[in-house]
Amino acid sequence: MRRFSIELVRYSPEPAISYCVPIAHEHYPLVQGLFNVAFFSVWTDIGGSLVLQDDLALNLSHALSINSSVPPEVLQMILNLTEFLEHQNILLPLIKVNDLGNLAEKSKAYAKALHYKELVFSKNPSEETVEALISLNNQLHQPEAAEGVLHLADKFGYVLKESWYEKLLRWEDALRVYEKRMRANEHTPEEIIGQIRCLYAMGEWDQILKISKVVWRATSHSNQKNIRNRIAPMAAEAAWNLSNWTFMDKFVSSIPEDVYHGVFYRAILSLHEEKYDEVHKRVMHARDMLDK
Repeated sequence: MRRFSIELVRYSPEPAISYCVPIAHEHYPLVQGLFNVAFFSVWTDIGGSLVLQDDLALNLSHALSINSSVPPEVLQMILNLTEFLEHQNILLPLIKVNDLGNLAEKSKAYAKALHYKELVFSKNPSEETVEALISLNNQLHQPEAAEGVLHLADKFGYVLKESWYEKLLRWEDALRVYEKRMRANEHTPEEIIGQIRCLYAMGEWDQILKISKVVWRATSHSNQKNIRNRIAPMAAEAAWNLSNWTFMDKFVSSIPEDVYHGVFYRAILSLHEEKYDEVHKRVMHARDMLDK
């Protein structure tokens, strides 16, 4: 990227930019500062050749590939460039707006990602874009805007998904969707885990324990252990809050000992059993894991 940036400065038709080449070799921050205007000047200079413009855009699209190993700072430079060109009413060919949104989100440039996803939604609304808009507004701490997206999706006639409610922390609404599916005999692991996740957020410990007991009886086979592992931390906390030590011990046994929750909950069980040396050892281990 450094070499590409210097070449843009070198071949810029603007003398004020091209005269900076000797300094550019020694002071790269100057090149970074000139990158957008240098690219713009070269782009407009080759405007008579669509082949050259397409070739230049193609190289940028390769750099913007989702599977690319391009460093985040380079991706950020290119995202800044596309935004700069957009202000000049230039849209680079061969680069999809949706890809720009995905890469901006990947680079944690959430405001840019939101802008591109809004453009995608305005041209081609989809459930995937609705979910992305809700997530991005949440990342930007704009809950009212996220709620607005949900109302817009309802207006467009989309079936409101439980995951959208969860992103908006509307746990009761999400729970109603999960329960509706359960009544329709959709007893898939995702529905069960989603139901428990909502109850956990609402602090409904009795219901979590009741459902977890049923799940435990129904998942004794080794190929069903995954669902146990996923609900075990929530089930263990429910049992702890209800002082149901027998079931807490059973749930904790499904949590690996090399993860924070596994260590912490085992420390709680050791405290209940008055094994203070184990408590100290496990608490220190849990603290070390948090510090990493």
